[in-house]
Amino acid sequence: MKRLSGTSKNIVILCVGVLAVIAAFLAGMGATGLRVGLIGREEAKAVALADAGLDGSEVSALRAGLEFDDGRFVYEVDFYSGGAEYEYVIRAKDGDILARDIEGGSRVPAQDVRQAQPSTGQPPAAQPPASQAPADQSSTTPTPTSQPSASQAPADQPSICQLPTSQPSTDQPSAGGDIGADRAKEIALEHAGLTQEGVSFLRAEREYDDGRLEYEVEFYCGRTEYGYAIDAVSGEILEYDVDSD
Repeated sequence: MKRLSGTSKNIVILCVGVLAVIAAFLAGMGATGLRVGLIGREEAKAVALADAGLDGSEVSALRAGLEFDDGRFVYEVDFYSGGAEYEYVIRAKDGDILARDIEGGSRVPAQDVRQAQPSTGQPPAAQPPASQAPADQSSTTPTPTSQPSASQAPADQPSICQLPTSQPSTDQPSAGGDIGADRAKEIALEHAGLTQEGVSFLRAEREYDDGRLEYEVEFYCGRTEYGYAIDAVSGEILEYDVDSD
């Protein structure tokens, strides 16, 4: 009975050891397997910097963290430049930018995704201002036909959701001291490259924040949510946020 008991004990110990080795192996394989096909942290940082029009020497506190959010792996990249804080959410599977948020500072990202289309290599035809149009309309010189831009799409064509342009607003302060909700909506739509007919749930609310009046403008294009904070006096875009499901 003693020999049988000792043999059983040895078998149990051996089985426990084998199971521990298998569990450690599977855990290592699982941790590695989950990351197969994902971009790396450096690539995620490069995507964010390229979108912001910056390089590593122009930013500080650059970091990227891998997170599992809403059933997918994403990189949360954030950094500082020119007094502004940049935050990006980048899909780890293919490097797509899901959301960006820029707060404070005097500069915003310089990259305009609408300019990524191939150029024809020909300079745009100069059009004289309306105030300088010749009085004689019988001239045989053909007038170049202007093509509507993405922000001037006809109402009968659906607007395509896209990331907004990154140029700061050039609106001048209004004489009345308040640009009004309608103008705030126009500024946000122009910046996003969209038309009123192509969005839904468009609204603008005037708020008093940080000692100044501003309009909080929100709207949707498909499943993409846009949020803007616009100075109620100057029309300057203080910050904006784009969230895609």
